[in-house]
Amino acid sequence: MVMSRKYHGKILLFGEYTILHGGEALAIPSQQFYGHWIFKESKEKPANQDLKNWLDYLKDGCSLILDLKHFEEDLNRGLIFQSNIPLGNGVGSSGAITAALYENYGGCRVMKSLGQIKQELSLIESFFHGQSSGIDPLVSLLHVPVRIIGLDQIEIADQMEESMLNSFFLLDSGKSRNTRSLVIQYLKMREKPQLKRAFDELEIYNQTIIQILCSGNGIDKVPFYFKMISRLQYEVFQPMVVTDIKDIWLNGLISENFYIKLCGAGGGGFYLGYKNSEYNGSIPPVTL
Repeated sequence: MVMSRKYHGKILLFGEYTILHGGEALAIPSQQFYGHWIFKESKEKPANQDLKNWLDYLKDGCSLILDLKHFEEDLNRGLIFQSNIPLGNGVGSSGAITAALYENYGGCRVMKSLGQIKQELSLIESFFHGQSSGIDPLVSLLHVPVRIIGLDQIEIADQMEESMLNSFFLLDSGKSRNTRSLVIQYLKMREKPQLKRAFDELEIYNQTIIQILCSGNGIDKVPFYFKMISRLQYEVFQPMVVTDIKDIWLNGLISENFYIKLCGAGGGGFYLGYKNSEYNGSIPPVTL
């Protein structure tokens, strides 16, 4: 058992929405947000009802993946997942607890590929969203940057250096979101012929900036491609940008001091920013 280990949330740097159509994506673990298992000190030690509901859900399809009997015993002893990861903000709250469950109550990774592990994690996390890619819990479990190429190929982005992320920041909209409804809205947008060129360009910019970050070659081009992504998303994804963020986003594009883009589904939660090195002004950032 590794109960004392911290399971960090994740940040999808690039690939939001385009990943649904086989585009590349790059996700990293968040250093700021994490959670871990603890036993609540209480004479009665009541089981957390949300975790009990999750247990009941898992009994139908994950009994071969997880030791659910042991998990249930620990729940009855007062097991809870203590976390500072905000819910409904797109930074992997359900992914972290899924990774924690997988590692502590099953999840034998011997002779399993990353794809197999991702698939098992997706089954476990599906309780929270109805459907899961398994990417969020995989990043939390491995605690390394993960690059997704197409629908099935997964790579550990081990050449990516932390210093490359120094200019990135998170901008909190202060509002939660419903990812499922946003994805439905996106799929409808995707069907519009007049938006095809914009979506095609977005996939190219995403792929290029991911290649740069994963290889370390051409880092000086990151501001340019981030700006292009910011501009396209501001034009196309207006429904996913909350009112309080729109003025900040537009100000960044006009001034070129910083740029904002979606961080996951948008529509609330956190947005991802990139601050130009020459800019000394203030933006309310949160550490990645």
